Amino acid sequence: SLVIPKIHEILRPLGQPYEILVVDGQSQDETPARAASLGARVHVQRERGYGRALVEGFALARGRWIVTMDCDYSHDPAFIADLWRARERGAIVVASRYAEGGRSEAGWFRGLLSRVLNATYRRVLTIPIRDVSSGYRLYDRRALADLTVESSNFDALEEILIKAYGLGHAVAAVPFQYKARATGSSKARIFKFGWQLLKTLHRLWAMRNSAAWADYDYRAFDSRI
Repeated sequence: SLVIPKIHEILRPLGQPYEILVVDGQSQDETPARAASLGARVHVQRERGYGRALVEGFALARGRWIVTMDCDYSHDPAFIADLWRARERGAIVVASRYAEGGRSEAGWFRGLLSRVLNATYRRVLTIPIRDVSSGYRLYDRRALADLTVESSNFDALEEILIKAYGLGHAVAAVPFQYKARATGSSKARIFKFGWQLLKTLHRLWAMRNSAAWADYDYRAFDSRI
């Protein structure tokens, strides 16, 4: 109930029309009613999974610029203004924990897994993106129109970002300080999540080396590869 008023407080001074869209995963509490009473548009998710929530939210959003964030207080609403100021730098602007000046307050084990994940994706796919798993982002919906998202869970974050980059859309990063969640519990299950990420990495690696990737001609004819 504190996040939505804070979002209003941040967005009003920007002087732009906006909407707040809450994608509710069929919760059993009063979340939908409370969100609606605070001026949000509520959508009850049809298909299960974090990735499906993103896809359904993208389809319903009416503006050109779309910000995605978690409402468990790990994503400070005040940072929306930082993402907005960086909107001309890329079709996707990532609130990055691993850009210079960023940091994460996640526990040591979860933090280690996150760093290994991001380093693996960066190395295997040879991309200059340091935080592929941050869900706090600003999207230009014109870039999203080029994508088909296959993943249904948290690996959709990597898929969306890397596919957009591979199609030639610029990706920018803004240093961000991730806070430990203040409410609720994580929906990620480590081993299941890890297996999904490996399968997604394999799919994206095949795309990375195909003619669908923006720098295919360079890699095929001019690079050391």
